[in-house]
Amino acid sequence: MLFDYSKQKLPIREGLREANLKAWQFIGETGNWWSAQQHLAIAREVRAAHECAFCRERKKALSPYQVEGRHESNSELSEVIVDTVHRIVTDSSRLSEEWFKRLVPSEISKGQYVELVAVVVFVMNVDTFHRALGLPLEALPEIQTLVNESPSQYIPEGLEEGAAWVPMIGKGQCAEEEQDLYRDVPKPTNVLRALSLVPEAVRCQRYMENRYYFLPSEVMQVGESHDRALSRIEIELVATRVSMNNECFYCSASHAMLLQVSGEVQGKQQNITDLLSSERAAASENNGPGNGGISGEYAELIGFVDAAMGDDNQQLVLAREKLSREHGDSALVDTAALIGSFQRMNRIASATGIELDKEVDLLSQQAQSQLALDTYAQASETTAGGKALGWLFAKVRPILFKMVGKRARDRA
Repeated sequence: MLFDYSKQKLPIREGLREANLKAWQFIGETGNWWSAQQHLAIAREVRAAHECAFCRERKKALSPYQVEGRHESNSELSEVIVDTVHRIVTDSSRLSEEWFKRLVPSEISKGQYVELVAVVVFVMNVDTFHRALGLPLEALPEIQTLVNESPSQYIPEGLEEGAAWVPMIGKGQCAEEEQDLYRDVPKPTNVLRALSLVPEAVRCQRYMENRYYFLPSEVMQVGESHDRALSRIEIELVATRVSMNNECFYCSASHAMLLQVSGEVQGKQQNITDLLSSERAAASENNGPGNGGISGEYAELIGFVDAAMGDDNQQLVLAREKLSREHGDSALVDTAALIGSFQRMNRIASATGIELDKEVDLLSQQAQSQLALDTYAQASETTAGGKALGWLFAKVRPILFKMVGKRARDRA
């Protein structure tokens, strides 16, 4: 049985298993642009990228184009496709529109690219979750469609250009076949729309997000109770830390803002620069407020995030044990799930070049400034502008979120 956690001592929620099964179903089936066999080949390359010496050298270089070599590949995919997969996995923050335009459509179509991104991020989410908890990687799925079934090359209606490198189905532009994509989401964000050139990828993305993070209606309810072992402040702290480690401008800005508002709504006025260190250093007992490190209250969380995203397995074991000891196994599982979730979300945002939604841009100006997010490589490509009113909106954010949260709760 796939994803059989019944023998694990960890309290892994059934919803997480269901999300992982959904991802494996997507990978094991022929899609709109790639066959099931090609999906599996892409998935194998995701795993190969983590062990690729060429990727490690390129990641350390000032520019990825300064290093020459060949990838350590584990498939029969073309060198161009292998390079694309490896770059999304290991160096997504330095992807650019210029790079994208050299690749698409001369090497692959826009549809192929979006579906490739989907396979990459779904595998990364699941594998990160397992690695963070010390679980073996799940065997890749068996092919679930006919061997000779060809991709449909289906293109949905309502696509529009402009807010990303790839076309996305516009807000309110879904045809009958895609009405479910943005259901219960009055104003779908760009990260939700990013994969909509391949509708089934959005369905899988939403299914996973609902179980790994929150339902869309719950995102704005920052002061509400929920069924996770972590507080909302802790959830957004983890989301922001993962995003900052990946230098994902879109998600760093969005979730740093949610982190700030979570504290404001709950009456905890905390400076996020005291909660988040710009360096990817594991938290230690000496790190604390005023000492250049992580707030002691959240040291174990941040230490575990950094270890799970690093290459030192011994450090990960120690961080895992410490988080479990101090916060409990349910918190450990929920933190691992968030790390996996935002490995997925960060790469969706960075690989599709989506703009930061205008409302989020306004509400996150304070966070962008405090965390120096404008230094990220993709900041100029993903921001929608609108700084003038940003700091003014920061003053009324708690009221806005309470109003929006109540409205979302009433609709639910």
